[in-house]
Amino acid sequence: MDSSVQRASGAGGGAGRLFSLQRWRSLRSGRAPARQPRALAAAKQCTIVLQQDCTHPLRFCTRAVTPLCHSWVFQVVCGRFTLRTPSADWCQLFLPDIHSGDLPWDDPPRYNIAPTQSIVCIVRESAGADRKAIKVRWGLVPSWAKDLSIGNRMINARGETVDSKPSFRKAFAQRRCLIPSDGYYEWKKTDDGKQPYLIEPDGGGMFALAGLWEENRQVAEDGIAIRTCTIITTSANKDTAAIHDRMPVFLDFADHEQWLDPEYRDTEALKNLLAPARDGSLQMTAVSRHVNSPKHDDPQCVEPVA
Repeated sequence: MDSSVQRASGAGGGAGRLFSLQRWRSLRSGRAPARQPRALAAAKQCTIVLQQDCTHPLRFCTRAVTPLCHSWVFQVVCGRFTLRTPSADWCQLFLPDIHSGDLPWDDPPRYNIAPTQSIVCIVRESAGADRKAIKVRWGLVPSWAKDLSIGNRMINARGETVDSKPSFRKAFAQRRCLIPSDGYYEWKKTDDGKQPYLIEPDGGGMFALAGLWEENRQVAEDGIAIRTCTIITTSANKDTAAIHDRMPVFLDFADHEQWLDPEYRDTEALKNLLAPARDGSLQMTAVSRHVNSPKHDDPQCVEPVA
């Protein structure tokens, strides 16, 4: 783990102090004196902002992040994505036996979907049941968790360990889902700051993101289970490796039935599906930094820049 102190700037203004893990623990415990009272106060307000399975160092930020999708730009894999395709069109792809008019909602195009927001998942709740579309909170909260905020650190799950991590293994065994998308964002470091890129299927079309979903009654105040999900990631392909060393898993349409079947338990076969996208299958476009803020959810987010 990187022990250096790092900084990240917020789109809303200013810079946030980021502590190394060792320094943060020392300040919090009182074992190490703070040279400045403000440093101690800042350390006590720190919030973990990166998921535990992320390949990047854990970073601690003096600005409280509630929800996680504040104006900060974090280096998580697939931390933002789009669903601009009309409901009627993605319904034909993912729910061929359901008329789009039967959906309980007709969402407007989404240009900047962020963690903790409500997103569409395609699930099969029991063996033999039809596919259905449900709305869930992005950021998986295991059924045993008693704090909703744990989901802020679980927006992604590494495909390599998804069957062994306590937070994900139960969902991987019987609650796998598809998340419709037509693009996702990654940020590339440049001399002029971080440049966002929109990554889409080459030639257009949609992604079927591999995901897991869960139900939790521990954190529900009204007794109604809260449904949440995570997006599975894998190593990057050649198209995206220059921007990030990880990428979301895109499932081929031929594999959807197997992935959604809650009774299919062949772990090796399922994990073999969690492979990088084929090289040459993606296109990347530098887009406006308007997308940096999750408050922005409009066509300007996907506008190309020179």
